Amino acid sequence: MELSMSDTKPVSPLRQRMIEDMAARKLNPHTQRSHISSCKRFAAWLKRSPDTATPDEVRPFPTAPRRERSERLKQNGPS
Repeated sequence: MELSMSDTKPVSPLRQRMIEDMAARKLNPHTQRSHISSCKRFAAWLKRSPDTATPDEVRPFPTAPRRERSERLKQNGPS
């Protein structure tokens, strides 16, 4: 089973290719959703499309959101 494509929401060419590549590799639907979710988080952190990222921008991503949240908590205290 692959990710379903919604007819109501436009899909970027990058996301479409990612979905097609994951389906071709027969990735588990849960894995596909996880990869898409990670890509969405990366785009939000980057504040632009992931296909414009340079290797130097990709490298810090795995720890950056956690580190940024930790810094905010230190400044503002726990929510």
